[in-house]
Amino acid sequence: MNQFLLYSQPTIGGMEKGRPYVYFSHVISKQKYRFYSGVAFGMRSARGLNDEELQLYFRSLAQAITMKLSTGWSPEDDKPTPNKVEKDNKPLKSYSALFCDYIEKADYSAKHKYALRWYWGELLKFSGPIHIEDITTSDIQVHLMNRYASSNTSYNTAKRYYKCIFNLLVQLGHVEVNPVVGVKSKKAVASINGAFDQVELQALMEYLKANDRVLYRVALLMYTTFMRPHQEIRLLQVKFIHFDDRLLVLPPRFTKNGKQATIPLQDSVLEEFKFIKDMKPEDYIFGKVNPDYFATRWGKRVKTKYPLRPNQTLYSIRHTAAVEMYRKTKDVALIQRMMHHSSMEVTIGYLRSLNCTLTVVSAEMYPSL
Repeated sequence: MNQFLLYSQPTIGGMEKGRPYVYFSHVISKQKYRFYSGVAFGMRSARGLNDEELQLYFRSLAQAITMKLSTGWSPEDDKPTPNKVEKDNKPLKSYSALFCDYIEKADYSAKHKYALRWYWGELLKFSGPIHIEDITTSDIQVHLMNRYASSNTSYNTAKRYYKCIFNLLVQLGHVEVNPVVGVKSKKAVASINGAFDQVELQALMEYLKANDRVLYRVALLMYTTFMRPHQEIRLLQVKFIHFDDRLLVLPPRFTKNGKQATIPLQDSVLEEFKFIKDMKPEDYIFGKVNPDYFATRWGKRVKTKYPLRPNQTLYSIRHTAAVEMYRKTKDVALIQRMMHHSSMEVTIGYLRSLNCTLTVVSAEMYPSL
């Protein structure tokens, strides 16, 4: 019998799920075959192609397979070796030890390693018993929409880390295609967090000190050091605070702009954080909490219980500090340095967004003879 007649017509599948392939089966044994790539047939990889290009790619792959079958080729032949789905197709959690070991040895910053491990845990909760090769773009998108619906920024951040995780799994040879590649980012909507006036700030700090000491300490650091809560404060370690020198030293890998920050500490901060003297140098002052911990805690302990104006958030405390410093100094360059902004333009736009009246340049300010 002609070998070509022993197989069904190669057909494209999986296109609607974002992970296309060509499939066919043996008409007698009912053995099924799937090809996710045309590399074995002299074609390039399908990675990085858009939807239209993928359709053309897999049409060409289906034709190539049809031609090979018509010449007497069998997918059971040694050459080319078929890309069988069953190879190393285990539940995602089976790769935890390998993945975490790789992350630990990689030349990443401590905060990046922490974030990768945290998002890996969230991915495991979602995937459950699903095998790694069976996770589709649609699965990832539904999970992102359900788990990170609080804001577009949260959604995009999670998507970025998931994409990084699957890129590593591809590099390590555990999966062929990154299912996150086809997930579209959400448009980030800029939100303006208003500042507190001094009466509001004093009342809020008293409330936090009495009802949530963790958030009080976060707020105290934000206002007196300009540190950002969700990365710099969250990852603060005991060894960064030098009581004798009255300084807080953040290494480059722990700052947003990648530069070391040396910050003088006020008496109120040194007094509030004296409890860390009994902790180990490597300990995280606020514990190993996830990136959304402070925001979630603020939402439960403050946003739903304390009278805030609509545009007031946890970040408003840092913004209030910027406004107060400008009112005292009128020095935009100083504020730029203190807030670790990339340029003067960023700082000016920042202050204007807080309705801060900037100094108007007049003729009298110019030097004269």
